[in-house]
Amino acid sequence: IWPFVVLMPIQMSSILLTLVRKSIISARGFHVGYFVSLLFPFFAALKHFGEMRLAVDVPLAFTLGTAAFLLRCQGISKYLVWGPMVALRIALGDRIMNYAMW
Repeated sequence: IWPFVVLMPIQMSSILLTLVRKSIISARGFHVGYFVSLLFPFFAALKHFGEMRLAVDVPLAFTLGTAAFLLRCQGISKYLVWGPMVALRIALGDRIMNYAMW
């Protein structure tokens, strides 16, 4: 289901851009609609997390994503933010993520 959840905002942006081009909605309307469409994967993950009581995948992903976002907002280089995460992924492999549940 995850590939389809992620496709929704992509398809929604195409529709919204068409509506902007035809002057049915404004550029602001596009940005509001696109923001709302980006929330769908977030809520789908929260629902999925509610069904996986003992899994650490979703809270770990949200924690890492939030930490990366906050560090980038502080002006820290993206290479310094993502470098350790990539190194941990290489060192640990895929032992943390349980892809059978996704």
